[in-house]
Amino acid sequence: MTPPLSMTAQDAMPGGAISTTPPGLASGHNLGRPGQMAEGDIDVSINDYLIDEASCLPPFPDYNLDWADIMRDIDVFRVPDRIDLGNSPDNTVLAGEIFQERIVNAVKRLKAYPDLFVREGKTPFIHPDLYHDSLPESIQDAMMLCALYKEKNEANEAWVFRCINSKTASLLDRLAQSPQLVLEQLAAVQALILYQIIRLFDGDIRQRAEAERADRTMSSWIKQLQLYMNPADSDLQAEDCPAVEKNNDRWQNWLLDESVRRTVITCYTLQGMYSYLKNGWDNSHNEFKCLSFYTQKALWDASSDYQ
Repeated sequence: MTPPLSMTAQDAMPGGAISTTPPGLASGHNLGRPGQMAEGDIDVSINDYLIDEASCLPPFPDYNLDWADIMRDIDVFRVPDRIDLGNSPDNTVLAGEIFQERIVNAVKRLKAYPDLFVREGKTPFIHPDLYHDSLPESIQDAMMLCALYKEKNEANEAWVFRCINSKTASLLDRLAQSPQLVLEQLAAVQALILYQIIRLFDGDIRQRAEAERADRTMSSWIKQLQLYMNPADSDLQAEDCPAVEKNNDRWQNWLLDESVRRTVITCYTLQGMYSYLKNGWDNSHNEFKCLSFYTQKALWDASSDYQ
């Protein structure tokens, strides 16, 4: 049997737009055997769900960065004004007009995740079967808060944000107090990603500030989570694909591995897209060259090890 298709995170480009690395910086493909899979079976963006085109972005400045102008006079360029020594194009990627559409598309996809989680009980980085035996408190809270946010209006907005900020603070405190098992740590990161998406992209300047204050903690958590991460092509062989193995333990182990990979990728993507919108550049792309995930939709969408 042909092994499931895996892909480096750099190759999962926004068409889609889920990678923060422009095509010129991609370092190659890890696509398994060519010609073995139909295009519809490949989840190149970690999300093929339909996004409402009417959804709008928060009122970030539209810098319309011109790559040629930046290259001509990088030292005096001040739109945005964070491009300086140590934050030059040597270690960052500038947005530029040619990436504007991809960035907007990626942000729309990210922004849709909380609603998707409420409607379907899953996202491209949260698999419903991962928590079949035990549902962590952080995931329970995330489901309730995403549902609450979906009902936000002018009258209840202050209450909704108070609830989200309170639960976020509790989550941060809980993980800071004691070490967590990898499943609990993964659930906490997934919940925080959903809260960050809500607060960064809602458009409320106070919520954006709250999310920015939590970003350092999220970066620390994701670094810890990466310690448990295995490359996508290291845990499966053709003869023992979990999609055909009738061994629940092996299936659950694969779900955990793949969920860690997808969660790490989503976290860096979120940080990169927000940086693009706010600053006009991103430096999280440096992490993507060592990240990968399985792109076979049927494998990720399977509801059991028998499928």
